[in-house]
Amino acid sequence: MASAASPRRGWPTAIRPAPGTAFHGLGAQVSWQRTVLAVLAVFVVTRVVKWHLPPLADGLHLPVLGSATSFAVDLAAAGLCVPIVLALIRVIEGRPAGTLSSVAGHLRYRWLAGCLLPAGLCQLVYLAVFYGPGSLAATFVSPWMAPSPRTAAAVAVLLLPLIVMQCASEEYVSRGVALQAVRVGRSMWLAIVAQAVGWTLLHGISGPLTWPGSTDLMVWGLMLGWITVRTGGLEAAIAYHAAGNTIVCFLALKMGGPQALAGSASAGSAPSWRLPAAALIAGALYLSWIAARAASRSLPATTPAEPQPASTTPHPGRSAR
Repeated sequence: MASAASPRRGWPTAIRPAPGTAFHGLGAQVSWQRTVLAVLAVFVVTRVVKWHLPPLADGLHLPVLGSATSFAVDLAAAGLCVPIVLALIRVIEGRPAGTLSSVAGHLRYRWLAGCLLPAGLCQLVYLAVFYGPGSLAATFVSPWMAPSPRTAAAVAVLLLPLIVMQCASEEYVSRGVALQAVRVGRSMWLAIVAQAVGWTLLHGISGPLTWPGSTDLMVWGLMLGWITVRTGGLEAAIAYHAAGNTIVCFLALKMGGPQALAGSASAGSAPSWRLPAAALIAGALYLSWIAARAASRSLPATTPAEPQPASTTPHPGRSAR
């Protein structure tokens, strides 16, 4: 009979990555069977949550949010997937859930905060290239079309954390689970391309994809996959994704009020080739900026070395006690 202190047969204890492991290899010590099971579980469970939770709020109009209630519920359902994904990886793969966040074993909040300003400015470049600088500037300075700036501001404050969590959930699934699951030859680029394809196809579930829209999503997926590996974590990808969605939601609120959020369309259905062109220009700027900032801060892109054991040699000139 096994002792009470021994782990259950076939159930892994916490698997910690070896020192010097890059982000895309943080799950490499897990068996491929458990990885496949984890990917399938993440896909099925997150789909169930995103599809079956929002309909429960049909017809619901919360105070302040009003007609944006359904949009808020959609965001909340997506955000709820973050702890679910972390729990599934911990339970099924047996590795620390924090390895899905970064090589440090947790989300590096200071680095995430440092990425927000570049992300916001580059997203404005993205919109300026797509809509034209004059048109975008006119939108910002035009009068409020919403019921009132105060109402729109209140809605924005309530939606902001939900937007961030929704973006984080997509990053954890695509740049986290999917990117770390591809381990053929431990190729960084194979993992990046595979998760970008998956990211694009997942957006096709919620609506039809056009060639310009699909290309835009692929550009985003490749760009965010590369910067995730380059910086050793999801922080830069979450910042860029959240900054873009926040700005778009703000403009929708300003020009159309809460009801404008309910009819927001997926980027995958965009008809214009200016969208992927804008993604390339703004993305190149963001990648260069963040890579340079990471280098200047000596941000680790691999797991840290194990601490050296303390020396037992007596200090020169001192007697051992």
